[in-house]
Amino acid sequence: MDRTLPKAPPFVPASTQHRNINILNPIHRARGRRNYDASRLAMPVTDEDAAIQAITTFTSPTWEQLDTKAKIDHILDSDDPSIDIHDLFGLYDILYFRSLLKPRVEVFWSPRLTLYRTHIWQCDGPCKSQPPFFGLVKRSMNRPPGKSDTWWSKHQEECVGTFTKIAEPEMTKEQVEKLSSLKRAGLQKNKIDSWVSKSNAEADAKAKRRLSLTSSEEESKKRLREQQTSCPICEETVAFEEINAHLDTTHPP
Repeated sequence: MDRTLPKAPPFVPASTQHRNINILNPIHRARGRRNYDASRLAMPVTDEDAAIQAITTFTSPTWEQLDTKAKIDHILDSDDPSIDIHDLFGLYDILYFRSLLKPRVEVFWSPRLTLYRTHIWQCDGPCKSQPPFFGLVKRSMNRPPGKSDTWWSKHQEECVGTFTKIAEPEMTKEQVEKLSSLKRAGLQKNKIDSWVSKSNAEADAKAKRRLSLTSSEEESKKRLREQQTSCPICEETVAFEEINAHLDTTHPP
């Protein structure tokens, strides 16, 4: 029976569109069936690190165990008289001691994953000033805090604050195209009202007085008397309302 070592899993590119990567490590064959040990990698990790390095880190202990088991199977299935039986005992000792070395697995969030938590909510209650979170909830998906969170009931009893979204990622081109024309127009940054700013109230009042079209007749006459113009013939400065009389008396036809 062929007990050759199976091929290594293929290289998984970091640019894959799947959210998670499943690495299937073949452990052994039994009665035509192959059992697998599955390890799952989050996409943010594979975006930052080389995927082949992550796969090697996860699968190297499994491949060492596979190599030892393959050697044992080869000795048991072989009829070669030159094989020393002590080699088999040594391999069994290796498997035994490896079984005693139970791995310690720790699950933690890498600081780099914070870059992917672009949906942020801020609480306006007392927890806003309390460490370590200071009322902030950061998530990679658009799921606001609610009853589905395990800490929600405790927060409602102790803080009773309201979460308000303060940051979110920019929409992709595909998401913008799915929006209606009205919502798409609301996303525009260059709006006409952005060019309008509040001015000083006193300055507005003066401008209104200057541009008033309901002035009295006396004020209009006063402005006419104050206005000066030059004679087109002798270039003498004359009041605007007296220009006709000046032409008749000084420059008769």
